[in-house]
Amino acid sequence: MRRTGNRSLILTGATSGLGSALAQLLSVSGSYRLVMLCRNERRRAELIGRFGADDVHYVVCDLAVLESVREAAAELNNAVRAGDLGPIGSVVLNAGIHPGRRPGSAYGGLDSTMVTNLIAPHLLLALLSPSLDAEARVVFVGSGAHDRRRWWTGLPEPSGLPLAQACLPGALGGPQAYVTSKRGTVELCRAYSERVPDDYAVLSYDPGIMPTTGITRNMNGLSRWLFRSILTRFENSEGFSTPERSAGWLHEFLTRGDTAPGLAYAKIDRYLPWPTASSTEAARVLYHETNEIAGITAGLVAPWWFEAGCPPSD
Repeated sequence: MRRTGNRSLILTGATSGLGSALAQLLSVSGSYRLVMLCRNERRRAELIGRFGADDVHYVVCDLAVLESVREAAAELNNAVRAGDLGPIGSVVLNAGIHPGRRPGSAYGGLDSTMVTNLIAPHLLLALLSPSLDAEARVVFVGSGAHDRRRWWTGLPEPSGLPLAQACLPGALGGPQAYVTSKRGTVELCRAYSERVPDDYAVLSYDPGIMPTTGITRNMNGLSRWLFRSILTRFENSEGFSTPERSAGWLHEFLTRGDTAPGLAYAKIDRYLPWPTASSTEAARVLYHETNEIAGITAGLVAPWWFEAGCPPSD
């Protein structure tokens, strides 16, 4: 197992599902100083009750609100500079929402599904980039929904709208906002890999279909019934997983000493070829668009953030 000394690992979405299972493994292995981002004080209290207040650092951060992300990133960067936290060795962008058929809520004039699943995690990574250590590992948790339409989930194809339009409230229905944001996680990982230092590892991770995950709570009635009554019987079948199984593989990626640097795509417990639906040009365009929407400028980020042909915003 990789020993990281006092290095920190930033984890979003630790209260349930994959994030909860991964947090449990990390807290036991002690391979990093675990830092959990919590949506609000109530979630923070829940996590403290489970993991304690001594060995884990907690920061309140609502990923649906970009200003909350900026405040959380500033708190973390200040803690690293002061020596209260070690340099950041890994960032796991795991939090995500699925609004179901209901119209997505909006904050700051942007659709909350697109913000929570795509814009805010990108902003968080950007703002934390000056505190990332050598050989950092970046994981963006996506979903197989980015790949193709699956009728039984009620999910359509990802939208082809420019990101600025897709992020407008009401521009996309809930299911299409979900799959569009998940396609975006894949593209952004590709863009990150063009820019990060050569010793960084960037992983686009599909944890598989997990019928017990709480993300199904807003799906339509047929989809919820399929997931909870039928698909739970297929947890060990191809393409299906459990939070514990997927978290176990991801924990190995984060802690083992022979993880190769560079870009990778994985599903459940194995590496796979890069998705054919992804393209280098689409990744570059989306990266630039996301920087614009999130208000990311050169003075806020590590020098590499705006390399590889993506100029900083004015």
